[in-house]
Amino acid sequence: MNLECAKTLLKNVFDGYSGEKNDLVLAMNELLVKSQHPTPIDPIDPIDPIDPIDPDFSFIKDKTTKRGERILEHPAKTNRSHHDIRFCHPNNSRARISNATFKELKDTLNQWEPDNIPEKGISVKIPLTDKNIKEILERSLIMDKDNMQDMEVIIAFKKSPSQNTKSCYKVAFFDKKTQLFLLRTGMNKKGAIKCGYDITNELDSYDPEWFVDQSTLLAHRVFWSGLKKIINSI
Repeated sequence: MNLECAKTLLKNVFDGYSGEKNDLVLAMNELLVKSQHPTPIDPIDPIDPIDPIDPDFSFIKDKTTKRGERILEHPAKTNRSHHDIRFCHPNNSRARISNATFKELKDTLNQWEPDNIPEKGISVKIPLTDKNIKEILERSLIMDKDNMQDMEVIIAFKKSPSQNTKSCYKVAFFDKKTQLFLLRTGMNKKGAIKCGYDITNELDSYDPEWFVDQSTLLAHRVFWSGLKKIINSI
């Protein structure tokens, strides 16, 4: 099958699919990763698209507090080359906003209108097995600041700029003590340095080979769409 035939086939699939188009994008990303990498880049349980049928979110008590307006900016003004979507302040996308209340997040996600701007890189959802949750916590929480016992992983993706580079984690945690969502990026130190990333002022995670990016969260559509689906189910 040549490229034109494949594009026609994909168009027919997208036109005929009655669910959310981003679900198809996620499925295609997973197939791409599996076809080019028989074994994962990092040690992690195999990708499993099945989520728990009835996840328990009873630990989210505060659903009404709202401290300010937020937006999902695309393309992010400060990161146009990667075409990611940034959760940020509507008038200052450089302000470091790394947490949100339930209502702030829900209002922002429901006001967001996804576009069709192409994205670079690959994002693959991580199944929340016990082993994977442990790795996510260790790699994406700030050592000596974030208490792992207070955290619940709501959704997590592995994002890679390309098939030949180390992955980073895009994660939404929920802090049961503060009743805030934490939006975090955990990055592999060697991979970040190889890509020209300055890690001098970044924060150590519980995994000595990883660190936590202090900037506001940048992530693909599939991350935000997945988080929106979860938030609206609570």
